[in-house]
Parts: sequence; structure tokens; C-alpha cells
Amino acid sequence: MIRIASRNWLATILVMTLLCFGCESGMQYETIVGRWQAYEVTEEGESLDIDPSAIKLHFHSNLTYEYSSTLNYREAGPCRLEDRYLYTSDTLVSPPQDERVVMIINDPVDSLVIRMEEEEKERVLRLVRIGD
Repeated sequence: MIRIASRNWLATILVMTLLCFGCESGMQYETIVGRWQAYEVTEEGESLDIDPSAIKLHFHSNLTYEYSSTLNYREAGPCRLEDRYLYTSDTLVSPPQDERVVMIINDPVDSLVIRMEEEEKERVLRLVRIGD
């Protein structure tokens, strides 16, 4: 009786271990690949007086991004996603900019919510998916 119980226990542990190793943790980069357009920008919870539709973000499948904003601001370069942290490096400037990090605070399907620090203030960028 004790051997049967210990075998069942061992089998249960083995199955649980295999399931845990098979699970992916964190957000996957593929979930953000595509074109995004902002519909709201807030700073410290207050809407900024800008046209959010001018802000566009494009994540490519080759781990690069393009960003455009108001006043013809642009940046582009390599990017990577670790869990919910998005790391970007602007290579349009010389010398290339140091890596920056922002946090994705939702599970992106059709919308993407990014939290960042701008001049020691919390800024939140809300975007909607507009294409692949």
C-alpha cells in the first residue's frame, strides 16, 4: 500500500514539474509586433494637451521599433521585451542613445498601455493596434 501511494506521489510530482517547465513566463515579444497609434497620453494622471493621434509606434518581428511623435520627433532601433519591461535604443542619433526602459502595464491584444518616467513624473501612453 505504501509503495502504490509513493508511486502515485512521484508520478504527480513528475507531471507537475513537466507542466511547470512547459509554461512560458512573462509577456512574449510577438504580442506587441505591429503598428500602434496613441489615443491618450497622461502625466501624473492628467491628460496632456497634445494630439495623441500624432504618436505612432511600430514593432517589427526582427526586434526593431520605429517611433514618431509630435513636432516631427522620430526614433528607431533595436528593442527587446523582458517580462513586461520594454528596452529600446534609439540609433537615429549619433552616438546611439543608451538603452531606455518602459513598462507595459496591460496584456496587449488590441490596446497597449505603456508606463514611463519623464522628468521624474509618471507618464502613461495608451495606444490602439492599427495594423500588423
